[in-house]
Amino acid sequence: MYVDQLIGQGTVNTVPPKTLEAFRDHGKAVETILNDLDGARQALASLEALGISMDKVTTELEQEGVKSFSEAFTDMLQAIDGRRARAVNSLGTLAASVQTPGCQPDCR
Repeated sequence: MYVDQLIGQGTVNTVPPKTLEAFRDHGKAVETILNDLDGARQALASLEALGISMDKVTTELEQEGVKSFSEAFTDMLQAIDGRRARAVNSLGTLAASVQTPGCQPDCR
């Protein structure tokens, strides 16, 4: 629903796989972010008039987003490390030959 309204030069939009599939099914990849700028400005002014600070909202969303990506990246690295360790351990006596030079078995 929101993806095709935020397409523009210099923008980045990360989406879950299901959202991407929905966009591929019925979205259009055309620049839309500059459409109805007056309406967008009015909407933002209305939010501010209601006491909703877009500065606070965007700061919070940015912090939450960075934290989420950081946690996902850490989880991915841990999963890769675990798979690497299991693969090396499955080599038995050959495991030492694939270790990083100078590292002990649990070297990271």
